[in-house]
Amino acid sequence: MGQSRDLDVIGNYHFFERENRSLVYDFVNNILYRPKKKTDYFLLREFIEQYSRGEITLEDCIEHRFRLFIENFQSDKETFDSMKHFDEISTISSKITLMVSQSCNLKCAYCYGHDGKFGSSTGGFMSEEIGENAMRFAVDRARKNGMKFIFVTFFGGEPLLNFSLMKHIVEFNNNSFPDISFSYSTTTNLTLITQSIAEFIREHNISILVSLDGFKEVHDKNRVFKNGRGSYDAVMRGINILKKNKLSFSVRSTLPHEYYRSYEHIINHFEELGAQNIYISRLCNYNDDVVDVFDANMEELAEEFSILNEFHDRTHERILKGEKPSHVPYTTMFERIHEADKSLISCGVFKGSTTVSINGDLYPCHRFVGMTGFCFGNIKDGVNINI
Repeated sequence: MGQSRDLDVIGNYHFFERENRSLVYDFVNNILYRPKKKTDYFLLREFIEQYSRGEITLEDCIEHRFRLFIENFQSDKETFDSMKHFDEISTISSKITLMVSQSCNLKCAYCYGHDGKFGSSTGGFMSEEIGENAMRFAVDRARKNGMKFIFVTFFGGEPLLNFSLMKHIVEFNNNSFPDISFSYSTTTNLTLITQSIAEFIREHNISILVSLDGFKEVHDKNRVFKNGRGSYDAVMRGINILKKNKLSFSVRSTLPHEYYRSYEHIINHFEELGAQNIYISRLCNYNDDVVDVFDANMEELAEEFSILNEFHDRTHERILKGEKPSHVPYTTMFERIHEADKSLISCGVFKGSTTVSINGDLYPCHRFVGMTGFCFGNIKDGVNINI
């Protein structure tokens, strides 16, 4: 690693140099810019400084900023063209997400998938035929591009509602594609896990991401069964089954604003449960139908930012003492900064991740399943390049 100079932080921009390259990191939009000319680097910094001092208007600043960025990203190597990236990467993906279930046994208040149905009026389950064809589609695509490894994610709704298909797909892949190596993961509310399911997961090394929002009071606020009963106790039963079978797991939490004051207590709870990794997202408008319920405001965000800053400082101290916390929020950000000169997109969409719905339609991400305008083909007919 080369040496880097101290960061100049001006507003939402971090200006710094690494290995003789001048870089600008836009913290809010998670974009790393690499000006071609040194003069542009200093010119942009001056614009931001002038704005922060009130010497120019925001409109002036934006105009200058975008003019510079457009001038600096004109060549094919420097410009991020999402469709070009899609053509080159997503269609030769080594990752595939199977929506094995577009139904769910919970009725979470904030569900962006509309009770796990993802645009389907009745919900439903992926058939063995669709599942097998989805894997043939993924394997054919991999083989054409010299790939020997495919990462499969079982998703829903609640995927364990259709565990029989998960089991069938693993066995089908092992018997049908001896030249391909497979790795598996699933995101689950864990309320339906049994001893036999746990044994199969352990045998085939399926990674588990558990949806768990915190201790009982926090979790049961929004993650409830269809009768309104909280699901925390059922999740704890599932975690005990995982522990009994010596299965590691990670936790994915969606945290409402009112519980950010308990942020560190919630993290400690997850660590005490044995979570290998912890991921926390702020609860806000994922679902247009409940926009008023989970709206955000700047006062709340400012308070959360202050809480997280203090937590980050304490986490930093733990790391310096030789500890290895399960939740290190800025690790992902460091990884994004390191990779951002190659892609301006921080998640998997358009970066080699394809999701297959229960009827075989192709989407760039599970969040888009069932949404008009985001289907780009079907496993039967392949990718529609005319969309």
